[in-house]
Amino acid sequence: MNYEFESIEDIIGQIEKLPLAKKDTSKPDPVLQNEAKRLGKIITKHLMELSSETQIQTYLQVNLHKLVDFSDRLFNPEANHNPNAQIILNLIEEIRRPFANYIPENLKLPLLFARNESEKINQKWSKLKLKLDEIGNDPFLTDIMETPIKRFHRSPNKINWTDYQYLKSYVAVLERTTQELPETEWAIVDVLIGLGFNHSRFTAYHARMIKDLINEKPVAEKQKVLQDAKIRVCQAESFTNLRFERHKMSVVDEICKWIDIELNNNRDGTLKPGPNQMKLTTKLKAVELAFWQKLQYDFGIYDEITLESFSEKIAFNFKTVAQDELSAPSLKSKFYTKEQSVIDLIEKTLAEMLLEVRKFKS
Repeated sequence: MNYEFESIEDIIGQIEKLPLAKKDTSKPDPVLQNEAKRLGKIITKHLMELSSETQIQTYLQVNLHKLVDFSDRLFNPEANHNPNAQIILNLIEEIRRPFANYIPENLKLPLLFARNESEKINQKWSKLKLKLDEIGNDPFLTDIMETPIKRFHRSPNKINWTDYQYLKSYVAVLERTTQELPETEWAIVDVLIGLGFNHSRFTAYHARMIKDLINEKPVAEKQKVLQDAKIRVCQAESFTNLRFERHKMSVVDEICKWIDIELNNNRDGTLKPGPNQMKLTTKLKAVELAFWQKLQYDFGIYDEITLESFSEKIAFNFKTVAQDELSAPSLKSKFYTKEQSVIDLIEKTLAEMLLEVRKFKS
């Protein structure tokens, strides 16, 4: 396959070198078009000759990533028409359709595809929003529900195939739900649980709904409401095996964990504070987070009197991809790490941030 991809690479290189005045965006490049057709036939033939799922997945993993890169290089975000990027996009679609179940989960969406789909999804969401207003959905909940659409619209270059598959299911199920005119807000909430919508704002909203139900009630009634709520969550109809935040705990597990804590807290009739439902999830490891926060502390970004209270607030307000609960003493012990990999990571991040900030200087 090296020769075929090198041929496409050469053609794209020649198109990229053309001065703007000579670039014709009204029609596709005929040489690129012919070569893409030839490449499509070769790839399809190779795929049909592979005998195992692993071979197919590996082949697609390697070649689809290359094709996405080709399409993105030909894509001009300022142009209404991108015929050359569309040639490669058509080729990707030709390969994808018969092998949809084998598409790599981490495959980045071609920018042209993301832009086209974003417009379609925004149109669907506009209609959905009107329907939600019509049935009296809480505007705050509607705003939370828009989060997946906003993410797709604002960061198309960060969206991969799995994110897109989730979004398609998310919108389709909500369309069906609103057509049936759900009688209560709880019906919408049940659907969001069934959609694996594990965004922190939604779980916090759900917790607030339950708290409103148990407010001012005797202990026995609180226990009954919480137990019923847990049963309802566990029995919510599942619409997809995907989840919104792929690296977070499932929404069912997260809500049930919170309810269990509330059940335990309410046994003696006192309502003790539960866990922070609005924690920020950082991609940094605990030791990296500790070093990064201490660095900001040292440079006066935070106004905290003691490192003890500072470490407690970090533990309360942050969680990592691997840890939902952080230990304040453990974080404090990591403030002075000498691990070179941690220092190198923070230095690299700071350097990139500095370059970005300097773009705004006149």
